[in-house]
This record gives sequence, C-alpha cells and structure tokens, in this order.
Amino acid sequence: MSYKALGAIVNAFFVLAIGSTIVLGLDDPAAYRLITGDGEDSPPSFSETAVDQPQDAGCCNLGCCQSCCCPRWTATADVIILDRIGNKSQTILGPPTDDVIGLVNASADRLNSNDFAFGFAAGPRLSLIRQTQCYDYEVLYFGIDGWSDCRFIPQSLNPASPLLFDWSSRLYNVELNVRWNPCCQVTMLAGFRWAELREDFIGGRVLDSGFLPVGDIKTNNHLYGLQVGADARLWQRGCFSINGLGKVGIYGNHAEQISDLNIGQFIGIGSAWTNHAAFIGEFGLQARYQVTQSLALRAGYELLWLDGIAIAPAQFGNPVGIDSNATVFYHGATAGLEYSF
Repeated sequence: MSYKALGAIVNAFFVLAIGSTIVLGLDDPAAYRLITGDGEDSPPSFSETAVDQPQDAGCCNLGCCQSCCCPRWTATADVIILDRIGNKSQTILGPPTDDVIGLVNASADRLNSNDFAFGFAAGPRLSLIRQTQCYDYEVLYFGIDGWSDCRFIPQSLNPASPLLFDWSSRLYNVELNVRWNPCCQVTMLAGFRWAELREDFIGGRVLDSGFLPVGDIKTNNHLYGLQVGADARLWQRGCFSINGLGKVGIYGNHAEQISDLNIGQFIGIGSAWTNHAAFIGEFGLQARYQVTQSLALRAGYELLWLDGIAIAPAQFGNPVGIDSNATVFYHGATAGLEYSF
C-alpha cells in the first residue's frame, strides 16, 4: 500500500470532518434541542436538574452537555456481526494430473485460498467513556472468534474418501482513546490500538483418520500503534440522530507462522517471524435513538480494513519464511445500547 495514498486518505478524512462542522452549523441553537426542549422537533422534556456540570466552562463547549446534565460515564454494549472478505490468492492443491476428479477445466487449481468463504460471525463490542471538563477517556474492546470454512476435495485414487481442508480465523481489538469535543457535532480522537489476528489452516485430513498429507499452518499477527479519528453527527431530528465514524493508523505488526507440512520437497516443521508496518482503517455509520435522558438504542454499519498481515494459506508459498502482504476486509452490522450516568 502506498504511503502517499494513505496520507491522502487521512487528509481527506479530516477535511471532511472539519467541513461537516461548518455545514451543520456549530452555533445553531437547533443543535441543542435534544434535551433542552427548544424547538418544535424536540423530544418530551426530561429533568432539568443539573448533574455534575463544570463550574468553569474553560475549554469546554457546555452546549454539548445539552444545558441540563453532563454525565460522568457513558457505557455501551453492542453485538457486532461482521463478514470477513478478501484474501491473497494462493494455490493449495494444483491442477489434477488425470481426469478422475472430473473437473471441467483441468488446468484450474483443485483448491485455492479464494475458494473459501467465511460468511458472518458475531461477537461483543464494549466501551466505557469517562467524561471530564475538557477531555474524555475511552476504553473499547471487541472480539470475534467464530469465522471458519471448510472444503472437501475428492482424491483421484479414492473419490469416496475426500480430503478435508479447514480454515478458521479470530480477531481481537483493544483501544485506549482520548476524545475532544471542539463542538457538539464533532468529536476528535487519538489513542493507542492493539489488534490481533489469529488463523489456523488444517489441510488434507481424511475423515476418521489422522492422515495429514498437506499439513497444519498457524499464523499470528500482533499489531500495535497509534490512531487518529473523528466521530461526527451527520444528521439529527428530535430523538433520532446519525453519526459517522472514522479511524486510521499505522501499526507495527509482529507476524509469525508455524507450519507442519508435507508438500513437495518440504516435509517437517518450520517457523518464521517478521516485524514490519501495517495499516488499519475503520469507518462506520451509526443510527441512535434517545429513549430516556440516560438510555439510547444504537444500530449501524461497520467497515474494517487490515493491510500488511499474514494469513495462514499464504504460507504454502513460503513454508520456511513468512508472507505478510495480505489485505483483509470486514464489514457488517452492529446493534446495542448506550447508557450514561
């Protein structure tokens, strides 16, 4: 991936975030209608008792507190459902040497990494934000460990006993962010992100036996680095609003692989590791409905992009080294609750 292209993405992202504050109208009183009750589109009035409101405005925009309450904490609990797409093309079983398998195109691979389709898997996403007078502090976690897919390939000499190839993948993410509200519509953030992608590829196992003619490959990607981003309110009417979120960062990736293979001229156990730069980008839209002063319902769409990682099947092309040049995308839906207190 070109770093000039990455720089252009980051610059365009921040121009969009800043521009959105102008378009939305930073000082428009309509932006504060949600709880104050101003305007005909406001929701039913909540309590007007001030809670933990700062004594000195300082660098804060008190309009973001909706003039009636500034909660100390905001907790969210979501279910995140993502599809894993995108692989690096890698031949696992080459073209057949005879016509027993009966492929229409005898020059095609019998099995390629692109033949696997993971589909959607679900996991939790939890966050806790501590609000202070000028800055907020966020801890966020999500994890999904349910991606897997398998393929059966007939054997030329024994079609009744096909070979099983199984690929599983897991993704975990932890973030520590500092958030700053220059206005009610936009929250800027910067922080530390740790992500881990683990994969296991077991190939060529005959059912009801321990025969492994191809092998077992495990890869781990440990990504550590800094990120920047913004969370902008794109549209609001009454209790309902839509936010846009974007985060980008360059990370150090400690990638490693362990292979137990029996392919071609390589038979045995091999391992390798490398350290290099990787990229993570995250973008999303989220709809939010304020049920009460403290409770809101959330639902949205997420896109996650990882570049410069090692995936398990790619190691078939380099069993005594490591290939960490793959790109993977995740996309899907989120839904959950937000509670402020």
